[in-house]
Amino acid sequence: MTMKLIDILNEETQIKREIKGLTGVVIPFEYGTVMFHYMTHDTEEEITEEEMSIVINIDKFRPDMFDKAYLAFSQKIQSLYGNQYDLSRIKLKCDGVYLEMKPIVMNLNNYLSVATKNTLRYDKPSVEKILKGGYHVEVNMDLLPHISDDMYDIIKKKEEHSKMVFEFLKDGTLNNGTSYKLIFIEDSLIHDHKESSGRHLDYSDINVDIYVEIDKDFPLTTEEKDEVKNMFKMYDVKLFMKRD
Repeated sequence: MTMKLIDILNEETQIKREIKGLTGVVIPFEYGTVMFHYMTHDTEEEITEEEMSIVINIDKFRPDMFDKAYLAFSQKIQSLYGNQYDLSRIKLKCDGVYLEMKPIVMNLNNYLSVATKNTLRYDKPSVEKILKGGYHVEVNMDLLPHISDDMYDIIKKKEEHSKMVFEFLKDGTLNNGTSYKLIFIEDSLIHDHKESSGRHLDYSDINVDIYVEIDKDFPLTTEEKDEVKNMFKMYDVKLFMKRD
């Protein structure tokens, strides 16, 4: 890769780089999407190969889901740079696998076997090898989370719950008589993996985070902010306040 193609982000023991024309591009495949994360190589050695990190978003589980993701990404690399670079020197590793259950994004690394996680992170097949066919990542389908028919109803109920809590607590009076007023920024539903849940996804596995800022006409001390946060916590909602 030439310096015209890349932007050096930092220089430590490794160089991390963005690739112009690829950074931020979402590449669809049969079971989801795959994105370029960054590229690295050791700074202390002669560069003999480039390592590309990718992130995979899955929307359905299939035994060949990783194979298809790797292939889609490799085909994109070939279409962009196949005539300029030796594809046998470009190696791929996967830094993250997520399940898209909008508005929830679930980290699937918690459900993959150690063998699969090690393959994704350390096997590092070349783009050339993937394009030639036959590259396969073994997946234990029995470990993947079970998505019940009512899961999306559960997510919807969590969303409605968070909105009701905010409307109820967005302004009011604290124990010391201080008035407060919150301005909504955004909310986020987070899946919190619990070993006790196993493959089953439960209502309690989904947490709600709400991000707000404090109305400038109603300033609060640190102790008063904590009291407001605790009020939301009583309704299973975690409140984050924007710093001034």
